[in-house]
Amino acid sequence: RGAVFGRLQIQEAPGREWLSCASQRAIPGNCNAIARFHYQTDASYIVVVEKDAIFQCLIEDGFCNLIPSILVTAKGMPDMATRAFLASLHEAFPALTVVGLVDWNPSGVAILGVYKHGSGRMQLESAR
Repeated sequence: RGAVFGRLQIQEAPGREWLSCASQRAIPGNCNAIARFHYQTDASYIVVVEKDAIFQCLIEDGFCNLIPSILVTAKGMPDMATRAFLASLHEAFPALTVVGLVDWNPSGVAILGVYKHGSGRMQLESAR
């Protein structure tokens, strides 16, 4: 399951309290719930991080204070909920630049491809 941290507040449903991502939050596994989220941010970037260890180092080093940003990780290959969350964020803030921080190898490039295009397996499943 993915995680988010940074300059972001999430309201899970209208009328509910705003949840700060100034401390790390797990991304819920329910894609339908994610679709109802409302967001507030003063970030300039969304940074998608492949590895949880790098994600934790960026948090510890105060990255989001140096560069106003939102960090998102799926801790490896992205699950559907993390992809839905990132898509929801991008839809809410289309002007924010989304960057990926992954290993420079075929696996890292594949992870970026899944975030951008979805997985080939899911496309095969949806054709049934």
